[in-house]
Amino acid sequence: MFDPFFLAQAISRINVGYRNHHVQVMVPNTLLISQLLTILKRNGLINSFTLDFSGKMFTVILNLDSATSKKFPTLSIVSTPGMRHYMKYQTFQKKYSNNPLIIISSKGGLRDTREIDRDCLGGELFLTIGLKLNRRET
Repeated sequence: MFDPFFLAQAISRINVGYRNHHVQVMVPNTLLISQLLTILKRNGLINSFTLDFSGKMFTVILNLDSATSKKFPTLSIVSTPGMRHYMKYQTFQKKYSNNPLIIISSKGGLRDTREIDRDCLGGELFLTIGLKLNRRET
């Protein structure tokens, strides 16, 4: 059974890692987090991730090249267990076409912006990823 706490914890650790310029962070191992890390790696937001020897945690190597500029990526959960947000493909085109990256959950698993456009998909709006001003360098 899926526990939303693990996902929130993983996203929080990645955000804090970027904000504090950490090279790596540890996040829990679940199938959903594994799919999320695969999408983040494919889009260049993390360099790599590996499973530790116990099999319970992923070691995520952050892409600090994107964090050394004045902006760093920020992951924001949209759908929560208490408030689900569903999106049709037409809504995606109108409302979210400016976002650098959004992730939806569909029957085929997690999908990113490119897959949504390519396959004309809709689903549960899962996560948005934007760029935030890095306060350390302003």
